[in-house]
Formats: sequence, C-alpha cells, structure tokens
Amino acid sequence: MIKAQKLVDSYPISFLLSLAFCLRIYNIQSPILGVHSWRQSDTAAMARNFYENGYNFFYPQIDWGGNLAGYCQTEFPIYSFFIAILYKFFGVHESIGRLLSISFSLVAIYFFYKLCLEITCDKKLAFWASFFYTIIPTNIYYSRTFQPESLVLMSAISGTYFFYKWIKNDHKKYLFISSLLICLACLVKVVPAFYLFLPFTYLVWQKFKYKMFSNLNLYLYTAIIIIPTFAWYCHSYQVANEYGLSFGFGSERFGWNFQRLGIMFEQITYFIAVRHLLALGFIAMIFGILCKREKAHLGLRGKWYSIDTIIGDMVGL
Repeated sequence: MIKAQKLVDSYPISFLLSLAFCLRIYNIQSPILGVHSWRQSDTAAMARNFYENGYNFFYPQIDWGGNLAGYCQTEFPIYSFFIAILYKFFGVHESIGRLLSISFSLVAIYFFYKLCLEITCDKKLAFWASFFYTIIPTNIYYSRTFQPESLVLMSAISGTYFFYKWIKNDHKKYLFISSLLICLACLVKVVPAFYLFLPFTYLVWQKFKYKMFSNLNLYLYTAIIIIPTFAWYCHSYQVANEYGLSFGFGSERFGWNFQRLGIMFEQITYFIAVRHLLALGFIAMIFGILCKREKAHLGLRGKWYSIDTIIGDMVGL
C-alpha cells in the first residue's frame, strides 16, 4: 500500500493516464451502442463516406438522405475526416474511432492536470481534481464513443492551459497556440465559446483591467477564433439550403433572425444547465463563480474556486 502511494506521488500523470486508459478500453470492439448511438452512427457514416467516396472535406455525407447526394449541414468534420484517413491504412473498423476518442481523452486529462497544477501550485489538489475528472461516468462514456466530444474537450482544456500560461508569462507563443486550439474546439462544437468566454474575460480583466480594450493581441486572438468558425458555419448553412439535410442546428433549430434570439439562448441555457451539468453541477458552478476569494491571488478558497470552475466548464462540454 505504501509503495503504491509512493508510486502515485512520484508519477501522478502516469497513474492517471493508465487508470483512464483501463477504464475506457473495455469492449473497444463493441458495435455502436448507447443513448447517442444515432449520433455515433452518423459520425461513423461520414467517416466511411469520406473513405469510400473521396476525401471531399467540405461536403460530409450521411446515409439517411434518401435519393439525395447525402451532403449534410454538420459541425467541422475533422474528426470523421481523420478517421477516414486511418481507414485507408487499417481498414474500416469502428474500434478505430473509439481508440481515437480515447487518445484525445488521455491528452485532455494530461492538460487538465497541468492546468490545475498551474493554477493551484498544489500537486495533491491537482491530482485529486484530475482523478475525479478521470473517473466521472459521463466523461468515461463520451470519451470512448464514436463522437468528436473528446476532441472538443482536448482542444478546450489544452487551449485554456496555454491561455493561462500566457496570462502568467506574457509569451505570445502561448496565446497563439491557445487561439488555434480554442478555434478548433469551437469549429467542432460551437458551445465551448459560451463556456470559456466568462473565465477568459475574468483572467484578462485581472491582468489588464481597462487596458484589455486596447490590447491588439487580444483582438487578434479573438479574430483567429471567430473568423474560421463563422466561415465554416456559413458554409454549413449553405450546404443545408442547397441539399436540405441538417443535423438540426443553425437555421433549422434556432433561426438566424433576431426575433428568435430569445429561443436560442433559452435552448443553450437548458443544454448547459440540465443536459451538460446535470442541474446540480450547474448550481455548483454558479456557487464557485460567486464564492468570494480570501486573497487577490489564490488562497485556500480561491484554489477550490479554480478547480470547481475548471470542472464545471470542462465536464459540461
């Protein structure tokens, strides 16, 4: 028992990644199952169609289009496209998609630990926060499905890590790397923009105060994220209009006119509070945000605030 404890203390990341891998590799060759099997099937179909019908990245195809071409309005299909490339070398196997998701989730856990350690400077606190993140059943389920969720988590967490490194060290390379990773997260699932806006704004305000509005690096950072994301979803919107197939977002779900903005934000709030954070998690996140710090930097309560906010943001994705 003592040797095991020393092993965990000496190699916390190795222990966490080994544990995470063992929890996720079970039945890796099982068919597509679960509550989101329909979404996994669509993702798998897009990967197979890329492989069989040519690697036309800008026109992902699904199988439920009837006698239509099957081109569909989707999120940025980098996940399915990458799996299609792997199919070229290893053949069409659903386990490839699961293994890719697990790989992304392991990278996410690594950066989650690094981020917690960077914020708290407390190895024990960083380990336990990462441990619970690793074993959360919802996280285990989605990090081994044939879906891009693990890619989004990896991009969002690592992007947040590099953004925080920039806040502390003011090295522009960290800001640039963060912008690319957060852009990727928003391209694949636009929801991270809503999760990360407040934490990022808070960090920037703490560092620059009113000078944040004249910081050109921040404007460039925002542009790198927004412009590609906006461009893709405009293209995706045109695909929906031309071929009549959609995953149910954008024009068909919320509408692009200002009269339906209230419905859009109502839906987003519901997804975040109920479906993503399971109500209690949303309450915990709000409590963590409102919890008063004892020190300007990080006192004991501030450390718990930081970990709560990270978990609330990232698990909700």
